[in-house]
Amino acid sequence: MNRKRSSVWNHFSIKSNTIAKCGYCPQEVSYSGGSTGNLIRHLKTKHIGVHLNRQLREQRDNVVLAQENEDDPIAVTPSNAENAKNIDDVPSSSNVQNQPTLLNYISSVATQRTATVSSASSMPVVSTVTSLSSQTSMSSYIIASKPISISKSKAIDQQITRFIVKHFHPFSLVEQVEFRKLIKMLVPNYTVPTRKTVANSLLMQLYESVYQKVKLDVQNVSAVSITTDAWTSTNNQSFMSVTVHFINSDTQLCSRLLGCFSFTERHTSDELSKFLLSVVNDWGLENMVAAAVTDNAANIKSAIKNNGWRHISCFAHVLNIAVQKGLESVHPIIAKVKSIVEYFKRSTLALNKLKNLQQQMGCEQLKLIQDCKTRWNSTFHMIQRILKVKDSVLATLAVTNNELNNITSQEWELLSQCCNVLSIFNDVTEEVSAEKIVTISKVVLYYGFLDEHLTSNIYKNDTLHEVEKMATDIQNVLRAYFGNLEDKDVVAQSIILDPRFKKQGFSSDSKFLVAKTVLSRKLQSIRIGTENTAAGPSTENPQTAQTATTSLLWKTFDNKVNSLIGQNNPTVAGIVELDKYLAETLIPRSMDPLQWWSERKHIYPRLFEVVKRRLCIPGTSVPSERVFSKAGQVLTDFRSRLTTDKVEKIVFVQCNLK
Repeated sequence: MNRKRSSVWNHFSIKSNTIAKCGYCPQEVSYSGGSTGNLIRHLKTKHIGVHLNRQLREQRDNVVLAQENEDDPIAVTPSNAENAKNIDDVPSSSNVQNQPTLLNYISSVATQRTATVSSASSMPVVSTVTSLSSQTSMSSYIIASKPISISKSKAIDQQITRFIVKHFHPFSLVEQVEFRKLIKMLVPNYTVPTRKTVANSLLMQLYESVYQKVKLDVQNVSAVSITTDAWTSTNNQSFMSVTVHFINSDTQLCSRLLGCFSFTERHTSDELSKFLLSVVNDWGLENMVAAAVTDNAANIKSAIKNNGWRHISCFAHVLNIAVQKGLESVHPIIAKVKSIVEYFKRSTLALNKLKNLQQQMGCEQLKLIQDCKTRWNSTFHMIQRILKVKDSVLATLAVTNNELNNITSQEWELLSQCCNVLSIFNDVTEEVSAEKIVTISKVVLYYGFLDEHLTSNIYKNDTLHEVEKMATDIQNVLRAYFGNLEDKDVVAQSIILDPRFKKQGFSSDSKFLVAKTVLSRKLQSIRIGTENTAAGPSTENPQTAQTATTSLLWKTFDNKVNSLIGQNNPTVAGIVELDKYLAETLIPRSMDPLQWWSERKHIYPRLFEVVKRRLCIPGTSVPSERVFSKAGQVLTDFRSRLTTDKVEKIVFVQCNLK
């Protein structure tokens, strides 16, 4: 029995003189020669975490708390009922049928040892079997999981934090019972961090990681443009967002959020100017701002001017102002539509009746859309939807609330005409608001299309008077804002440098020639690499250069050629590049202009430098407004106690995390 002194025999039963059977699985292991090495090796490889020392296991099991999900007891078979009747906690194991054999074996061994002790003393014999059966003993044979590594634990911490931030979950998610159960099922030995750990430590680590990536993205760019806007949260906290846009080394248009900052100062031009300048300086972009795109508020326009930056009006913001002005002409009919929509939003009975009628009529089941006074296109979508479900709406109103059925046939025609006029505005708004495509070179074309569209509707014979006035009011506002759009150097140069438009993007040849002249002058000041100048050092081989300058044979010819190709004259070289570029055919409108420039940036190096400073400018300040849409999902009523510092970090990570 010497071999049974090893604690490994607490986990095996003897089958023969050379074979032992595992107490946790059906496998039989050889122990020929009396060695227990194979037995120990089997436990370490197949049953990781099982304590070889029995006493340590029993002490560990005595302090284990009952698991929340161990509500269903394991059925006790007749063969083990006698041994398990006093056991409080029956174990859960993949090999339940092997447990009675193991328990019987341990009980017999314990009885033998007790008998040996009893014969050596006069003390009463205490049944060890009874002691074993009264313990939560079988949990000592539960297979423990391998302890999780520190690196994996940190990786899970980071992923949980990313999940919380990216999908707008509260930090308290990690303390919710069902979430902890899920994590316990997936990674049993992982310890879920507390809410405070996620909010105070893990969030900061994730923020620093994302911050460094953004810092790396913007540090090697030659020019950027910025957008900015202000927002007030539901708990009356004021925030300012600043986004940056640039063309990276792979000639791709990139957007990053520099920050959504708590702004407690007055929104004067001086305060806004200082704020924007400090943000740009903190990121090391003070000399790289090609333009700033904002709305048309006087204070922000003045702040941009104070910092010496070019200001570009947000195209979408001007469209909103213009269309809202035009909708005033048809306000009475829109008010009737809003009343109908509000009725179906309030009345469950009417909404169900509408659904049933749509189903009976074989129509698509669509709900009505309610407009938002700050977004003109929401009014367009409301009109478009009610026209689409007109028949079912009128049938429902006839049954449920006939008083609202007060829109005349002429008014329905008016709504149809309004929808036709505004449809192109909706298309332009969606296209110009994109972030990942070049938009600044399109704004002049957009304005031209809209002006032409409005003119054609104004002079149509069948256009109703109210619609004609709406179109006229919109056109007047657009002309006031965009009448001189081509006169802005930044916009005009972006049109020329877009290989889809070039000269065709201008409303007249005269405006194109003015823009071309200004661009030619700009190219004169651009130096490429170690480019030679008249007074600069030569990059030629000294011996070759000396031969070229002293040889009377080639001197006249070399001077003539140099004057033609502009070898040492950047002015001539820039003009040659521009003329050669303009001579190339236009590319399809659906093609990405930056892809075209990526393939030719070495052919037109001077023009490409200007491209990076012009085509990076967005046509709208929508990127900043999108930041506030996400901030609104962070600062909900459920999370209104978040500090501004945490809000800033959450929004920054949420917008920049890829």
